[in-house]
Parts: sequence; structure tokens; C-alpha cells
Amino acid sequence: MDQIENKDLEENKLKKFFFKEKSNHLIHKWSNYFDIYDKHFNKFIGKNPIILEIGVFKGGSIDMWNYYFDNNCTIYAIDINEECLKLQKDFGDNVHIIIGDQNDDNFWNKFLEKNINFDIIIDDGSHVPKHQIRTLKKMYNYLKNGGIYLCEDICTSYSSDSKTSFVEFCKSLIDNLNIYHTPDHNNTDKTVLKAIDFKKKTFSLTFYDNVVVIDKLFNERSYEIKKIINNDDNTFEIKELKKKLH
Repeated sequence: MDQIENKDLEENKLKKFFFKEKSNHLIHKWSNYFDIYDKHFNKFIGKNPIILEIGVFKGGSIDMWNYYFDNNCTIYAIDINEECLKLQKDFGDNVHIIIGDQNDDNFWNKFLEKNINFDIIIDDGSHVPKHQIRTLKKMYNYLKNGGIYLCEDICTSYSSDSKTSFVEFCKSLIDNLNIYHTPDHNNTDKTVLKAIDFKKKTFSLTFYDNVVVIDKLFNERSYEIKKIINNDDNTFEIKELKKKLH
């Protein structure tokens, strides 16, 4: 608490909500999350984003997103605990609380019949690494171009089998993002094709303390360019280098 300054509260609405505003429901977060949220979600303020949050708990984060987006957002909040349905009456028509198991493909298949694409997906559900992996694999295609996928509380990867942890899975996505710089990028192997598919619709992966953020953005293969300066007439030209990768 001593580290939170008034300047921080004015510059970050999420910090202001958590540390200064009265909340109707209990909320539990790590202190570094507010800057991460604000950095990646700020662009959606005033744009009525559609949000999917896995994990309702006591409903405090729903309060927080409504506050942050000035109630101009639509929130689909999923939890395995049927008690969470009782919270529905506390929120407006923009909030939809749904009971389901994020580790159940049958649940996801039924949920996806709603045919909704999301601007923001937040996994704050079971925190079980294999559930986090399943949810990312299942839902990434339902994130809009320009959308943000955020998985928090990835600390559980360090208390489970590291070979099957969510963090290790995300490390493999770094290789996918750089697939065109590998000797195998022209291979038609299924693994390579999946890597290329991920690369084509992903701008970045960002790793924070206890959080991974994926910025989805359809993009063409990057290319190397150089700016050539002509000192004689003070002009320049841009050239694309036809450099063959590996």
C-alpha cells in the first residue's frame, strides 16, 4: 500500500478502483497486474469491448472491468462454481455469468455456438496449467484481430511438471512466432504448418511476473529493409532486401 502514489491512482483507473473506490464484491489480485491490464487494455476504452473472463470468484473483477470501461463493455464471465450464478442479479444486462468447466471440450463447444468473437480474453480460472493450455488452444481463434489474450497466475507452472506446464507451452510459442527464421519453415510437416498459422495471426507474446499476454494481429511475413542515403543530393531510398532465410 505504501508504494501506491496519488499519481499512480490518477494515471491508472484500475489502481484507483482497487485502492480508492468502494467495491460491491471481493476482489483478489497481485499488485503488478494493474499496470499490465492498463498497458494492454487501454486501447479498448470507449470502444465497447466484448470480454471473456474465465473465473468469477466473488464478482470483484466484473466490478473492476465495468468501472474501467465506464460500463461500456459486454462481459461473459465463466466459472465452474454454480454459486456464482447468484451474482448475476448484482450486475446489468451487459454481464452474462455462465457455469462451465474450462477443461471440458463439450462445454466450450456448446458455448461457442453463441458465435461470439472477443476483444479481450482473460484466463483467471482454475490456474491448472493443463486447463490454461486447453483454454488457449480452444479460444485463441475466437479472439478478434487486434485482440488481447491474457493468462494470469501462471505461477502454478512452477509447482507442477515443468514439461507440461503452461509456461513451457508458451515458450514453444516463441519458436512459432519466429518460425520463418528456422531451417524448417518450408517444411509441410503438420507441426510447422501450425507454427506458421500461429505466426500469421500473432504480433507478440509478452511475459511478465505471473502473467502472459498474447497480442493477436494478422500480419504478413516480415521482410528486411534498408534506408540508403544519397549525400550528393540529400535524398534517400528504401530497398527491400531479397535475403533468403537459411
